[in-house]
Amino acid sequence: MNAITKNYLDILLNNKKSLFLSLPLLYGASLILSKIFKKKLIIKDKFVVVTGASSGIGLEITKELLRNKSKVILIARNKDRLIQLVEDFKKEGYSECYYISADLSKENDIEECKNQINQILSESNKRTLLNQHVEILVNCAGSGNWKFLEDTSFKECQEMMSLPYFAAFNITRILLTPMLHNGIGTIVNINSPVSLQPWQGCIGYACARWALKGFTQCLRRDLCGSGVNVVEVIPGETQSGYFENNGITSESFPLLSHWIPKISPSQVGKVTVDAIINKKERVLYPFSLNIAKYIQFYPLSLLIDYLLSSELGSKRLNQFKSNQNQNKKEKEKENIDNTKSTSLKNH
Repeated sequence: MNAITKNYLDILLNNKKSLFLSLPLLYGASLILSKIFKKKLIIKDKFVVVTGASSGIGLEITKELLRNKSKVILIARNKDRLIQLVEDFKKEGYSECYYISADLSKENDIEECKNQINQILSESNKRTLLNQHVEILVNCAGSGNWKFLEDTSFKECQEMMSLPYFAAFNITRILLTPMLHNGIGTIVNINSPVSLQPWQGCIGYACARWALKGFTQCLRRDLCGSGVNVVEVIPGETQSGYFENNGITSESFPLLSHWIPKISPSQVGKVTVDAIINKKERVLYPFSLNIAKYIQFYPLSLLIDYLLSSELGSKRLNQFKSNQNQNKKEKEKENIDNTKSTSLKNH
């Protein structure tokens, strides 16, 4: 920091009014300067770990990284699927492609991941005479059912917290130290729009995604100035098998989603790799997804409640009201019968 800048900041800090008025100017200037002077990240020949890499968004991110000549380690549960994918990639000429079959919701698998990653790095470094470490981690592993609280079991709650939150926390933990030691690294967390605004019928899923959001923000704060970037990518509804595989139907989606176009996993793959290269902090895609981000500031709460309601939620509410009316009628009938019975006894 030069003397002129320091003196200017000292003046602002001593004058609260000037500081308040200057904040928008400083923010705008920082955005412009960062775009002009920020260097792009070179991902060619860099080791990248992608979790949830066997299908959907994780697979498309993997493909895009390979196209950019990165060395990719795929992590997922389905071993047969991983073997086939790596074989196919190598046939296409992507020789620096590896796989690890693991369930990241299990502690033993996390430790085994660490050992296998170190083994892959060791063998590659011997072959290339380099001393590489994993420079980029993409946390894309996730699952979860969209259910109301009363329909969610204890086990389902634990499973949804395990993937994505615990998985992202623990795989990041085992890969972070070399990044900090070398002063370079990128951690990408793929999150859901429900982390922007909660909607009906997915309370366990939403809480897990809010936990991932908190992890992302806390991690970014902890790593500020370390040389390790933290990127959050929030894609809208994607045309993958995720929702069908988890029993999520169209009536579960909030009404707001009808105004946000569906996107393909390959689009998310391109957007994610672009965010890594350009060192972006946060990406919402498509752009119309920003509606969910800013809707909280809208003054009419009834409209917000309507936009974030779902067809399934409305059916549930109507069922509640119907049951309540039925219970009320039964109690009234019971009271009348009791009154008649008491009257007959008195006579």
